[in-house]
Amino acid sequence: MSSFAVATASLAIDSVVSEKWQQVLDLIASLVRVPAALIMRVEPPHIKVFLSSHSAGNPYEVHEEAPLNTGLYCETVMAQRKQLLVPNALSDPNWNQNPDIKLGMISYLGLPLVWPDTHVFGTICVLDRKENAYCELHMRLLEQFRGIVERDLSQIFQRAQRAHDDQQLRAEEAERVRAEFAVLRAGEQRALQQLQQLNNHLEERVAERTAELQKAIGQIVAAEKMATVGRLVSGIAHELNTPLGNIMLGANSLSDRLAAIGQQADERRLTQGGLQQFLDDSRRACEVIERNGSRAGELIASFKQVAVDQDRQERRSFQLDQAVANLVRALGPTLRRGALQLEVDIPGGLQLDSYPGHVEQILAKLVDNSITHAFNGRAGRRARISATRHGADVELVYEDNGCGIDPAIQPRVFDPFFTTRIGEGAQGLGLAVVQNAVQAMLKGSVTLQSKPGEGVRFTFVLPLNPPAK
Repeated sequence: MSSFAVATASLAIDSVVSEKWQQVLDLIASLVRVPAALIMRVEPPHIKVFLSSHSAGNPYEVHEEAPLNTGLYCETVMAQRKQLLVPNALSDPNWNQNPDIKLGMISYLGLPLVWPDTHVFGTICVLDRKENAYCELHMRLLEQFRGIVERDLSQIFQRAQRAHDDQQLRAEEAERVRAEFAVLRAGEQRALQQLQQLNNHLEERVAERTAELQKAIGQIVAAEKMATVGRLVSGIAHELNTPLGNIMLGANSLSDRLAAIGQQADERRLTQGGLQQFLDDSRRACEVIERNGSRAGELIASFKQVAVDQDRQERRSFQLDQAVANLVRALGPTLRRGALQLEVDIPGGLQLDSYPGHVEQILAKLVDNSITHAFNGRAGRRARISATRHGADVELVYEDNGCGIDPAIQPRVFDPFFTTRIGEGAQGLGLAVVQNAVQAMLKGSVTLQSKPGEGVRFTFVLPLNPPAK
């Protein structure tokens, strides 16, 4: 694309390539049976050991440098750009003063390494402590490995060229965008006038849409409130069946025993033992009636308080643990049908001046969501409600051990009408109602934490005494 000249001296060799080259050197040293196989890189005014084989007796260390123009074997290879073979430098007057002799390296075989732009990278070479004429196979082997290294150099060089071309393209694109922007600005005044006309109607349209949205949210909240009350009525009716049945059983038993003892008295067959048995049976029947009557009274009181809170949604002072306990009792049949074990860990003394109906509605909706969506047939279903005080706030936490929520959809779970069960009767309103109640009525916040397979954790931060609406 361009005549850009790559500065090969500054190009870095990445670790992956270096590791491959190191394996090449170690293989060369092993196959040729020499103590040293090197890749040298020229960095004027020095030449340095870029890589050195991990072979026994190798005196060359990586990053070791030597000055140029000192008669090194590699200097001649780079200058002549061809193979150099020195079987024995000690017997060769051209090489008997070579600096490598001081390290005991008297034989040398090396080839130049060249960048695609013909600049010299350095050399690939082998050195031996003894005379070595290196056979034809060794020479071809070194040439093959030289080809591997130079192909890598070519790829590095081309990447640098492409990076420059990409940068140039981006600069040209930026210039084109600037030119187009200048054209757009020429019509800016007309666009501003049109925008002003739109803005004249914007506030009115926003107000209309806001009113419609508030009305829709109000309808949703009312519908959810009625649905919650309906579920509680159904649940409490089912829950009352047991104590009321026991009361009827005890009353019938007592009635039968009264009739029997009366008949015995009329016929003058009543004995002291029979009277004592009647008294014992009557006492037990009365205990059954009293115990189940108390249970029914507790259930009705719990339901009454929850129902009043849901119906009126009035602000009042309440103990958080008691409100949650009332809700859990009312949800008993729902929990059993859903096989959900619900643990509550809320200390006494957490008093709020707020809206207990909304707190109960939030928790009831989360329990319903867990039973409906969280487990997909899994056993061992558990959920937990806990609370702790932090200054003027209470942190209320609901969590379950269900299948969790995909991180990709977590930012949307509080959106109205968002559901992953389209066509299965889900409306996608549950968590939208939860968020609306938390923010609009309780003046708090809600956050969601979830990982697939690890359940969900909803954390509510609610003021103990929220500001008036």
